Amino acid sequence: MKPEVAHLILGRSAEQAAAKYLENEGYRVLERGWRRPWGELDIIAERKGTLHFVEVKAQRKNHAGFQAHLRAGHTKLEKVIRTARSWLATSGRGEEISWQVDVIEVTMSDDQAHIRHFINVTG
Repeated sequence: MKPEVAHLILGRSAEQAAAKYLENEGYRVLERGWRRPWGELDIIAERKGTLHFVEVKAQRKNHAGFQAHLRAGHTKLEKVIRTARSWLATSGRGEEISWQVDVIEVTMSDDQAHIRHFINVTG
């Protein structure tokens, strides 16, 4: 299998696992893979009146210092925030609603997903 294809499969599997995790934790997943030319929102979810724009980071193995969530750096999070504001403007909800950016790290090993949820990473 080509590396690009394996990467896409890993990403889709991780996003599916993250969405299932959120639903199990009481979130309502509103959208997945919302795209604009300037960015993408992996998962948009809502819980207790707060919107969560979730960036999903995947990896196959967990190596100290190389965890997937560390790839969600300042530049990436700024892009997520800009895209989230665009979603808010087009959704009719406006920015007065409570919202935040979360990161979910999914480590896939032996067909099992190990999940770490980092809440309100820009707050």
